[in-house]
Amino acid sequence: MSGHSYSPISVLPSELIHHILTFLPLGDLLSLGLVCRAFLEHSRQDTLFEPFVQSQVPGYVVPKPAGLTWRELFKLHHPYWFIAKNKIWFSDSPHTGKLILTRYDHRLNAIEGYALVAERRQPTFKTWEWNPEAVVHTFNPRIKLDLNAPVVRLDARGYECAVGGHGIRLQKEIPMNLRDVLPHGGSGLHSQLILAKPWPDHLISRATPIWPPLTLPSSVRTLSESPSHFRDLVHRPSRLSELSPENFRLRRWMEFSSRPFGNSMRVGEDVTTWGTLPEECYTPTPQKPWQGIWCGDYAGHGCEFLVVMQPDDPQPLPERAEWVIRTREREGSVSSGGSWSTAPTAQDDWDEADGEGDQPMEDQENHNMEDSIATLHASPAASTVSVPQDHRADGDKSIYRGRIEAVKLTGDPNIPRGEYTFIAPDIGPNGLIRVAEEELFKGARVVKSVGHIAARGFIEDDYLTSQLIMISHDRLAQYWETFGHVSFYQRVNIDEFTKPASRLTPNFGQSTTHPDDQNFPSLAPHPSLSLCKMAARTLRIGLIPGDGIGREVIPAGRRILEALPSSLGLKFSFSHHEAGFETFQKQGKALPDETVEALKSDCDGALFGAVSSPSTKVEGYSSPIVALRKRLNLYANVRPVKSTRSAARPVDLVIVRENTEDLYVKEEKTYTAADGSRIAEAIKRISENASSNIAAMAGDIALRRQRVRDSGLASIHGRGMVTITHKSNVLSQTDGLFREVSRRVLGDQKYQMLEIEEQIVDSMVYKLFRQPGDYDVIVAPNLYGDILSDGAAALVGSLGLVPSANVGKDFVIGEPCHGSAPDIEGRGIANPIATIRSTALMLEFQGEEKAAAKIYEAVDANLEEGRLLTPDMGGKSTTEEIIEDICKRL
Repeated sequence: MSGHSYSPISVLPSELIHHILTFLPLGDLLSLGLVCRAFLEHSRQDTLFEPFVQSQVPGYVVPKPAGLTWRELFKLHHPYWFIAKNKIWFSDSPHTGKLILTRYDHRLNAIEGYALVAERRQPTFKTWEWNPEAVVHTFNPRIKLDLNAPVVRLDARGYECAVGGHGIRLQKEIPMNLRDVLPHGGSGLHSQLILAKPWPDHLISRATPIWPPLTLPSSVRTLSESPSHFRDLVHRPSRLSELSPENFRLRRWMEFSSRPFGNSMRVGEDVTTWGTLPEECYTPTPQKPWQGIWCGDYAGHGCEFLVVMQPDDPQPLPERAEWVIRTREREGSVSSGGSWSTAPTAQDDWDEADGEGDQPMEDQENHNMEDSIATLHASPAASTVSVPQDHRADGDKSIYRGRIEAVKLTGDPNIPRGEYTFIAPDIGPNGLIRVAEEELFKGARVVKSVGHIAARGFIEDDYLTSQLIMISHDRLAQYWETFGHVSFYQRVNIDEFTKPASRLTPNFGQSTTHPDDQNFPSLAPHPSLSLCKMAARTLRIGLIPGDGIGREVIPAGRRILEALPSSLGLKFSFSHHEAGFETFQKQGKALPDETVEALKSDCDGALFGAVSSPSTKVEGYSSPIVALRKRLNLYANVRPVKSTRSAARPVDLVIVRENTEDLYVKEEKTYTAADGSRIAEAIKRISENASSNIAAMAGDIALRRQRVRDSGLASIHGRGMVTITHKSNVLSQTDGLFREVSRRVLGDQKYQMLEIEEQIVDSMVYKLFRQPGDYDVIVAPNLYGDILSDGAAALVGSLGLVPSANVGKDFVIGEPCHGSAPDIEGRGIANPIATIRSTALMLEFQGEEKAAAKIYEAVDANLEEGRLLTPDMGGKSTTEEIIEDICKRL
């Protein structure tokens, strides 16, 4: 950004330019005008601006903007593109600080930034054979973006509302998060972005205590400045050449609406300064495979983010760290076996290749605090370590050399952001302690390191000798010798979160929304279902309207299928079948045998509308959909719950419900007790086979969603996850069996890339509504799944939006989640979207993902436009208007 400048001619007074042109002959004046006009026309060519936009969005190809030229798009967000381009920003906010990832989302036409957060799961303790007394516990953090509220949101609306200043927004404050401002009197949380100047030259030194730190690691404690300091325009850029692309500021305050004859009240204003990191310092290379953004386990302080670097020209070590290293080398270790003073260095194996490390200690003890590497090279070589052959390979030697240093980006105040948290001065032969032979860290190199600690308030900070255990390029551990404790560090794959497609996953109710979407792996979990795609290009679909509004929405499914583009090569034939309470009243059966037989013999799939269920017992009547699930062995009910792409709180989860047993076996009885009172009982049946089938279905769906993320369309979830929901703490036999079987199935090697967790059902309800973004795939017994999936519809606005599919090994029925809604029957206002999405879901399970994606895209476009909405969504549109609009979009 600092390179932007204007020609000196453009800033000359118009009178002076006019005077200069008077000296030109007429021919030259006309030629100059024609040349300038030609340059003007060519410089406005749209194709010239596309590369400028693409260069501001690393790792992602921005699709052609709808309704905007590339030039208009670039101009809209100029000069704020640097916020998206730099991706990683960290702040000086109090307490633990904050790390955000920024990106441009073409669907919202906004530059946005979300906090990266990590949750440490319940650890289990391990025994370390090398030191059984050491405290070692597992570390498997859940890392995600906090999509509930953006930290940065720059869009057209914010630019239009910018206040103060002149020129091209340089001195203006851009309002953000406008939806957080309450409509009455402007109450709510306000947040505005302020551009910043680079620090003046006279401040730039390694010992300047400012934020963001001028170098990483900072040689001094970094300090934040008073919020009032940045209000003066002298601290804001007035021209592009003054703009710093390495930091910006956010001003936030809470404002309460005014009372009659009074003023509004503003409280809690603060200004935070955000700094970025050069991409080269956290991007791994073949020679620097440990570089990157990492998440560390800091025991009582929770998870913290740090940057691990492998500098080519490292700074001198802090004096106290250097002193600790020298002292340990001279005096020996107080720790047990494998300590520095007695540790083998493997120099005999490496020196011939490296030509280093044979110098005696006395030649090196010059107390020079400027060269930590030389200090480590001076360590005694009294013994050697037996290094496995693969650790002596030439390829490894090019990697295991130089320094690894970790610098905190967030964290508790004891070790401030911007300073070292640990340093391994030499990971090569001169820093090698041993190669682990114990099972816990087998094959890992263990090298000398120092760790940085302090008391609360950053007093008495010190460096302690420790051992860095190099488990893999994505996993490190730090053994704190003094404390007898092992801390783990896990790499964060930043690219999983920086693509705007990470808002939603395009399967199980999601549109693909990406120009490169092609040939995703087949969704159908059983070969017999996938045969539909290979054997029959004409799909035979049974239509079962049922009762109430089912008769109004099921035709929507047929019309949508008929409206699909012919380029997909699909044809459909339809047959109508009876089921429901009205059928029971006419025929004495809610599910006629001929309906079941026709579905088995004449159909590849079906759409089921809704049934009316009487609130009191009616002799001989039972739910036809429950019976249909049993007779066709549709053992899984799959319900995607997803929000639109522009939703303030994105939701993207799938509930997989066991469909054939639990309390829904409907084995009930009522009898009279000895005291004359009536008692009702119901059988809750949980079988090993059904539990195994549904757990495998949930695992397959989670794997499918993860493969889509790996193909480039990431989700709001960092990795695939299945949550097992049960109540085994009370129902230890039935739910206990469901839990046991589910864990056994999902513990198979096939699902090793998935994260498996479990939740008690009542806790699940609470967390699902509080933090829906935490969940990917939820698997549950029949009753819990029914309750959770209907309740989850509230997260996206209406039951009229939520689809489902009843899936077996050789058949699938699409079914909207809503009921028969007799109160609106016949009024033409039923929401058909759940049925339309269920139609797409049916196609997915039949292997027709492209056709399904077309339907999802059309539905999403309708919802995001918000022009046509049925009354359940706050609108006044009719069923027919919604169907017609979506058909046109196809």
